[in-house]
Amino acid sequence: MADNIADEILEAEATRCNALTNADAAALGSLLADDFLYVHASGRTEDKKAYIGSITSGAFQLKAFERRNVLVRKTENTAVMSGEISVTREEGQNTRVTEFAFLGVWSRSAESWRLLYWKHTKI
Repeated sequence: MADNIADEILEAEATRCNALTNADAAALGSLLADDFLYVHASGRTEDKKAYIGSITSGAFQLKAFERRNVLVRKTENTAVMSGEISVTREEGQNTRVTEFAFLGVWSRSAESWRLLYWKHTKI
């Protein structure tokens, strides 16, 4: 297990990104809180079920994530992670890289961290 909460959050985030690139519904299901909310850059929202459905639909594939300037602010059972992220996405024959500023809220559930909220904005 990681030495401190910030390391645990960064480890959970790396696991989430791996689950996204593999379109792994089971892994995402265990990483996301039951009341998870994803807010797209467009303002559209998805709950846990809809978000996992989008990721596993095959309409696009997330290929890579590169985080920068990441800060983790924490209390005992809640952590807020913010920073910038480059997302590489393939849709058909098109590949694009989009830059975002993001905010993620993680909560400790039993012995693991679960993502409760994710919001990103194009930069």
